[in-house]
Amino acid sequence: GVGFNALPSVSGGVQEGDIVIFADEAGMIYGLDAVSGTKKWEFKTEGKIFSTPAVSGDYVVVGSSDNNIYCLNPESGKLRWKFPCAKSVLGSANIFKETVYIGASDGVFRAINLKTGKLVWEYDKMKSFVVSRPYVDKDQVVLGDWGNCLYSFSPKNGKVQWIWKTPKSVR
Repeated sequence: GVGFNALPSVSGGVQEGDIVIFADEAGMIYGLDAVSGTKKWEFKTEGKIFSTPAVSGDYVVVGSSDNNIYCLNPESGKLRWKFPCAKSVLGSANIFKETVYIGASDGVFRAINLKTGKLVWEYDKMKSFVVSRPYVDKDQVVLGDWGNCLYSFSPKNGKVQWIWKTPKSVR
């Protein structure tokens, strides 16, 4: 079967049929044959990409500075859905149980259905923009913002479980 890996988090050996997916500052997302390095597909966004693609099954999710979150088919590079935000999406997504968790520079943290691209919930009271990848498990979603806060949300409904402010202005 075909396997998908998002650089730079490739672990273990690659085998024939595997595809490596990466994005660059020119706004391109690429799917390469993991064994030969041959380009299988490319997809261009209208902005720059600073995030690492998140891959789950037949879905790859990437944020762009063109204010959109993109979901592609990792085997073909075809667009599955695009989710608009008010500002750049510089942070990386995390995918857990068919939900995409991702923050943006508009101060909003979102949970999006992986298959449909529809919003599940959002938290719009972040102190500042988000450029990190959230940690997600069955009990919580944890991420920080540039407003020196660390947040914990319920993955099911986005309810704030706690907010911790760093004692100094550090990121």
